[in-house]
Amino acid sequence: MTDTDEGTRRIHCNSNRIGFLNDSNGWGSYCSDNGDWTTDTISYAGASHRSPIFYDSNNTGYYVDPAGTTNLNLFVSNGAAYFYDWVRTYGEEGLYSQSYGQHFYPDSGGFYWEMDGPLRHRDGYEGTIIGYSFYHDGAGKGHLSASGSWWLNQGIDENGAQLVIGGGYDGNSYNSNTSRRLMFGSGSTDSRDNYYIGTNLENYGGNYNKLDLRWHTGIRMGAQPGYGGIRFYDTEDLGTQVF
Repeated sequence: MTDTDEGTRRIHCNSNRIGFLNDSNGWGSYCSDNGDWTTDTISYAGASHRSPIFYDSNNTGYYVDPAGTTNLNLFVSNGAAYFYDWVRTYGEEGLYSQSYGQHFYPDSGGFYWEMDGPLRHRDGYEGTIIGYSFYHDGAGKGHLSASGSWWLNQGIDENGAQLVIGGGYDGNSYNSNTSRRLMFGSGSTDSRDNYYIGTNLENYGGNYNKLDLRWHTGIRMGAQPGYGGIRFYDTEDLGTQVF
């Protein structure tokens, strides 16, 4: 068959094949005796190619079965990926940010989820920051307020014997932070003023924090005298008992 613009093409039958030869007398595409169609270049469809399954010709262990199970070595999406079932991983595999190098994955025992950075909470996508969880630096580890200040700090040591409210391990208790509150049952304005254990600055012997115990409706204290009862000392070192 002669194409006056491009050259000659032939329909050819040989070696259990029938098909089309290109202008160089090489196979363009052909049908084998078992019914397989083959092309060594690219196959185009004006509408669609249809098959229940598509295999990688280099390794048939990789395949696409749209109605069943698909096995790919690497999947890259330049848009959103939607799932109507579980996203399942194996071993210590999970989520990884290619851009920022952050991981979120299960541990090898399958009991914990692990990550290599803190969580920052917002009130919506790219919305207002409302707090941070599991933050850690040289001043300790714990939770931060929306402003990035320490809210609850477990400390630097791993023994869990310290808990700092409203500050880190890089400051001091007498004036680094003030007006910190431990409240019970409510966080209202009335509770912040009249029902709490907390610190407030007072300029007495220097402008330093004082520990206040405030409870408008009354405070009760009690202890067994056989264990020492309730005692008051002249300094924080608990040296001389005065009452």
